[in-house]
Amino acid sequence: MEKDLNDDVQYDEELDDGIDEDEDEDEIYEDEDEDDFILKAEPDMEKPHVTEEMQNPAIEKLEWDDSLSVDIPEIDELQKSLFGILNELIDCRDQGCCAKDSSAIVARLIDDSRFYFGKEEDFLRRCGYPESDTHSKEHRQFIKSIINIRRQVAEDRKNLSYEVIKNLREWIVTHIIRYDQMYVPFVRINRYIDDSRQKR
Repeated sequence: MEKDLNDDVQYDEELDDGIDEDEDEDEIYEDEDEDDFILKAEPDMEKPHVTEEMQNPAIEKLEWDDSLSVDIPEIDELQKSLFGILNELIDCRDQGCCAKDSSAIVARLIDDSRFYFGKEEDFLRRCGYPESDTHSKEHRQFIKSIINIRRQVAEDRKNLSYEVIKNLREWIVTHIIRYDQMYVPFVRINRYIDDSRQKR
């Protein structure tokens, strides 16, 4: 059976925890463990003259290529869109954007990640992918981490540090290589089986 990815899928904003949507996000995550990589950069007290720019040269922007493809055109396009937002964050940090603009880009990263992950998870569930629960758990942890970043950036734009952006970028790329690429053979086999059945 041909899989249809055009269905509108909303990422579960309750993060499968049975939490009311109206509940404050601070209450939602106050008991959750935060990701290790989402930490505000603490000032270097021993070397106050050393700026973050001096310690962290310009970050390379992300460039999507075919090696990251999951052989699902819509998912590939959503990956590219996420890369674009991360590149906007790099520009924002380089240009010293205000807290409002920085927070707005992080908010878009949250929204686009939810949409992307939701589409991907729906597809994998319909395919019967056996590791879909583990995959979804990785997504939820990332979303919680970005929400934490948004709060910090809203308080002070300096909290959008080069280190935070690098960690976000590394998480996305590592996730695609380590987790997304794992389901590609499964999807291809299922597609072959579906095509064979339709030809009978």
